[in-house]
Amino acid sequence: MFTAIAQDCGYQDLSYTYDHDQLLELAEIHQPGRLEQITQERALQDRRTPWHIIPSKKIIDWVYRLDYICALDSNSITFGFDATEIPERVASKQQTLKTLRPLWQSLGVCKVAVVLLIPPSSSPDPHSLSYVQRDHLVEELYELITTMHEASADIQRHILAW
Repeated sequence: MFTAIAQDCGYQDLSYTYDHDQLLELAEIHQPGRLEQITQERALQDRRTPWHIIPSKKIIDWVYRLDYICALDSNSITFGFDATEIPERVASKQQTLKTLRPLWQSLGVCKVAVVLLIPPSSSPDPHSLSYVQRDHLVEELYELITTMHEASADIQRHILAW
C-alpha cells in the first residue's frame, strides 16, 4: 500500500536504482555478518535463494530493512521508509533502523521513518480506496516528508490512516 501512495505522490522508488553487488558489499563493510544473519533467518523459513539471484529491491528490504527509498528531486536529501500495518511492530522496527543506521546511510539515505498504515476496518483492501481517500493519503505523505525534511531527528515514526 505504501508503495502505491508514494508512487501517486510522484516519488520514484530509488530502491531499483542501486547496484546489486554494491549493496552486498556495503552490507559487509558497514555491518559485518549481516548477510549471514539474514541467510540464517531465511534458512529457518526454508528459503535458501542465493544472494546473486535476489534483486536489489529485495536486498534493500531484507538487509537494509527499507521498503521504499525516495527523494523530492535529484538535488534533495533521500528518505527511506519501513511500512507496517501492525502497531506492535513500530517500536522494534524503529530500533532496527537505529541499529542499521550505517547501512542506510551508506546508501545516501539521510532520514528514515517507520510508517504505520491504518486501513479502515470496513475496507482494508487498498485497491478499494476511493479517489478522495487515495488523494487524502497522498496529501498525508507530502506532509510526512515535509515534517521529515524539517526535523532534526534522522529516525522517526508516522501514521498514515485513511
